[in-house]
Amino acid sequence: MKKFFAKRAIRAKAKAGAKQQRKVSPLRKGVRIGILFEAEDPASRKLMENFREELVAEGALVSVLGYFPMKEFPEKLVFKPGFDYFKKKDTDWKGLAQDSILQKVNLLNLDILIGAFTEENLMFLHFSAQSNAGFRIGPYLKNYTSCFDFMIDLNGNNDLTNLVKLSTHYLKQLHT
Repeated sequence: MKKFFAKRAIRAKAKAGAKQQRKVSPLRKGVRIGILFEAEDPASRKLMENFREELVAEGALVSVLGYFPMKEFPEKLVFKPGFDYFKKKDTDWKGLAQDSILQKVNLLNLDILIGAFTEENLMFLHFSAQSNAGFRIGPYLKNYTSCFDFMIDLNGNNDLTNLVKLSTHYLKQLHT
C-alpha cells in the first residue's frame, strides 16, 4: 500500500516537473553537481568518494547525499566533506524523504543531479521527480522516463560501477 502512494506521489511530482525549463550544463569549472546513492554498503560509499573526486578534479562543485535504510547511522560512519546522509527516521509514512531533506537538496541549485542507483528506487526517483536541477541523469527505468532528462541504459550490467563509468563518460560529452 505504501508503494502505491509513493509511486503516485512520484508521478505527480514528475508531471509538475515536466513543465520546468531544463538546461544542459557541461562538465566544467563551477558546475554544481549532486549525487544520490544508497549508502549502506561501504563499497558503494568508496565508489561515490572516487566518483566525487573525479568530478571535483574536472572543476565541479559536488555534493553527495547518501541514504541509509536503517534507523541509525552505522557506528563507524565517517562524515567526509561534500557528503551528507539521511536515514530511515528521515522518511515519511510512504517511505519517501521528508520535505526538509528534499528542500535541502533543491537549495543547492544544482546544475546536474545524478541518480546513482541501478534499480527502481522510489526514494531517489522522488528526489529526481521534484528536483529543480537543470539536468537530471539516471539509469534507464521504463516506467520512470519523466524522472530524468537523460537515462543511461546499462544493457543488463546493472552494476553501480558501470553506471558511474557511463555517467562520467556522458558528462564529458556534454556541450552547450
